[in-house]
Amino acid sequence: MLIIPPPWYKLYIFPISRLLCYPICPFTGPIFQSLSIPVISELLSKWHWSDLKTHLRTVKPAVLLDQLLNAGVDSDLVFRFFRWSQKELRLSYDLETTGKVLHFLTNSKRYSKDENVLAAKKAFEEMQRHGLKPNLVSYNSLINGLCNNGKLDEAIALWDKMASVGLKPNIVTYNALINGFCKNKMMKEATKLFDDITNQGLVPTAITFNTLIDAYCKEGMMDEGFALRSSMLDEGVLPNISTYNCLIAGLCRKQNIKAAKELLNDLDSKGLKADTVTYNILIDGQCKNGESRKAESLLNEMRNVGLKPNHVTYNTLMDGYCSEGNLKAALNVRRQMEKEGKPGNVFTYNVLIKGFCKRSKLEDANRLLNEMLEKGLIPNRTTYDMVRLEMLDKGFIPDIDGHLYNISGMS
Repeated sequence: MLIIPPPWYKLYIFPISRLLCYPICPFTGPIFQSLSIPVISELLSKWHWSDLKTHLRTVKPAVLLDQLLNAGVDSDLVFRFFRWSQKELRLSYDLETTGKVLHFLTNSKRYSKDENVLAAKKAFEEMQRHGLKPNLVSYNSLINGLCNNGKLDEAIALWDKMASVGLKPNIVTYNALINGFCKNKMMKEATKLFDDITNQGLVPTAITFNTLIDAYCKEGMMDEGFALRSSMLDEGVLPNISTYNCLIAGLCRKQNIKAAKELLNDLDSKGLKADTVTYNILIDGQCKNGESRKAESLLNEMRNVGLKPNHVTYNTLMDGYCSEGNLKAALNVRRQMEKEGKPGNVFTYNVLIKGFCKRSKLEDANRLLNEMLEKGLIPNRTTYDMVRLEMLDKGFIPDIDGHLYNISGMS
């Protein structure tokens, strides 16, 4: 017999799918889709705190902060909410949450490194002000951020502070500081720190070795770089493709393209596969050596081994042809790139504009500049400098209404 439920049954049934789709707030029940990260981001960007408080009736601030971090919201908006919620709502976030904010700020690429590190330092101070003791992860995040931003002295001071509070550096700490020394070309100090790793009962990782190998290669110390690669195996660490990319780049800087290609051919015997970065390095090396035709054959080789050239690949090859004055070949490379669904970016146009300017083809360069602007691409400092030096300073006024009004004011 078919039983027909009374019309009021729906009042007592909450669809289980709703419970599965939405997280439960401990004090108000299901959170509905009104909580939108883009909306929250807009409120934060406009400093609309009263509207934001309305949203916080359905979600805890710590949960919202975690969602902002996971969504990759602009770092200054995340930190703005972090500081506001502490002050206005009198919140004290736990060590894990504060550590996440610290790590996010030091690794964010949305704004300048200076801004990110400054915000991270403030978060670190807030952590201590609220009675939280920063752990090793917190220290490592800030030390890494400081080293990447060239603030080595502050990173070393933080390293010393770690010891004073009883925290022992781990391999992540060592890697960050070694990287800081290498960026400042302080190879003696970097090597000394590297040697101390085993004394502290730690084991260097591939990142440790690659950081030093890369620095040696950039300094032209290829023998030291290769020696370090050999010592990796003694430590039980297998060289990876990044190891070989560092060495190949070093050889290319020395214009030893033959040895660089031998390393490329040696990869299979090591159980490694070249990646796009490998080929980009070799293409750049051959272009800088005035061998753009040979570099283009590497582009075809990439495709044959199943690798997809990216914008860096094409822009590098275009730059090589432009440097040789072969503008026709450069434009052909751009056509190839566009055919593969990769429209030219600002760097593409900068390369081509510079190439045409160097050959005194200023009308063609002007046409490319117009084309770039018509496509909605925003000129960067390199574009403005080229226009000023290669056009304006030579008496050529670009025929672009309203776009380059501020060039003359740039120093």
